[in-house]
Amino acid sequence: MRPPVDLRPLLLAALGAALSWPALAGAQVDEDFRQAREAYANGELARVVRLLEPLVGQELATIGDRVMAREARKYLGAAYALTGAPERARDQFRWLLEDNRDQLRTLTLDRRVFIQEVRELFEAVQAELIAADERSQRDEQSRRDRQREERREALITLLHQAQEQTVEVPNDELPAFIPFGVGQFLNGDAELGWFFAVGEGVLALGAFSLLSSALLVDSELRQVGGRIVAGYDALLEGLTIANLVTAAVFVVLAVAGVVEARSSWRPTRTVRQRRDVDPQILERLDLEGLGQGAATLRF
Repeated sequence: MRPPVDLRPLLLAALGAALSWPALAGAQVDEDFRQAREAYANGELARVVRLLEPLVGQELATIGDRVMAREARKYLGAAYALTGAPERARDQFRWLLEDNRDQLRTLTLDRRVFIQEVRELFEAVQAELIAADERSQRDEQSRRDRQREERREALITLLHQAQEQTVEVPNDELPAFIPFGVGQFLNGDAELGWFFAVGEGVLALGAFSLLSSALLVDSELRQVGGRIVAGYDALLEGLTIANLVTAAVFVVLAVAGVVEARSSWRPTRTVRQRRDVDPQILERLDLEGLGQGAATLRF
């Protein structure tokens, strides 16, 4: 029978390897980054790309050190720009700036290390991100302003509603017999009330004016013996007919108004009454300068 195999040395070796792996990996990353910088200084751009692509070639860098990731993107972006891959260079610079939003407007490339062509490409990407950031801020501010205005209008509407109450009051029957839209107003139909009020008022004024004109012509243009001045008899006749027609239309409209008011009459009617709101409540509402007097306006 074989003696049992002692696995403890193997387990200890595996554990030691696992514990030492992060340190070895970190050391390798440091070495690759150092070699990439030297290669860039020596003009070995293809080697720079080969060393740094595994580290920061994608949007999510595999380097845990933020500062090293930022510097690696600078060198890889510069290498891309100088080897005819400007879009990849733009991606590197964009990821670099997005990873360092707090330095979006202040981050620069060292002119002693990176030539003007690289710096110009970096600054173009930076300008685009700054413009996009400013547009986003303006849109956000507009959204907040719009929400604040909507809230303000809602508060004013709520305040107006709180300042009015709807009550039922007895509706007197006698005013329904009064022309000029009185019955319609008391029945709550203001639009029809204004129609009868304006229509009957215009007709009454017209009839009065025509009657006055006819009387003036009759009194001023009659000669001794009662005969009117020749040539004005047709005018007097026309004024008289127009007066009669206008008066007749007025009577018809007035009767129609009374009949309509009587047919629409109800024992009660709905009215709005104003009630005061506590001034302390108004002071606590953010109405942007609207005081109590402005808040009592009606819609």
